[in-house]
Amino acid sequence: MVDDHLKEKIEYLKIVAEHYRMDVQAVWVRSTAFIAINAGIIALYGSSYLANDADARFYIILLSVATNVFWGLNQYVTSEWIADWRHALCHLDSQIKFPGSDYGMTFYLVEEENNGLIKRKKKNKFKLHKIVRPQHIARAVPWIIMSIWIGLFFNMIGIHMYFCIRGDVFHFMLSHK
Repeated sequence: MVDDHLKEKIEYLKIVAEHYRMDVQAVWVRSTAFIAINAGIIALYGSSYLANDADARFYIILLSVATNVFWGLNQYVTSEWIADWRHALCHLDSQIKFPGSDYGMTFYLVEEENNGLIKRKKKNKFKLHKIVRPQHIARAVPWIIMSIWIGLFFNMIGIHMYFCIRGDVFHFMLSHK
């Protein structure tokens, strides 16, 4: 028979586990939304490129950088929030051990093993030890996409500067419709 104190801990564990699950799900829903927004911005950029509208491309790049900064900050804060909930979940789980059985401490044991893997990777000097959890990948994606947009911006500026230095004013004026 399970005592009332253990039942109470199990109920708390269910609540924390559900909150943790909902936060993880929210990260992936938001990521999907931001990827859809970036896909729309890419389509808009492509159409402005085909229309040879440099001014529109400039503003589209600014919009994308602003969107990705917001997304990146959101992902960072959310992943820290999830780490706190994961820690709370593991702490509660470490306190639950069913009398007379090997069941219990599931989240705690998985977390301990994961931390062991991280330490081994640091000791063996693997470079990818920081990308262990999915939220670390989700945290990096906005900054990678933003760096691509910034690269497009500098490419656009470089092409225009080349034509100005070369003296091809006619081509420069055509690209600035």
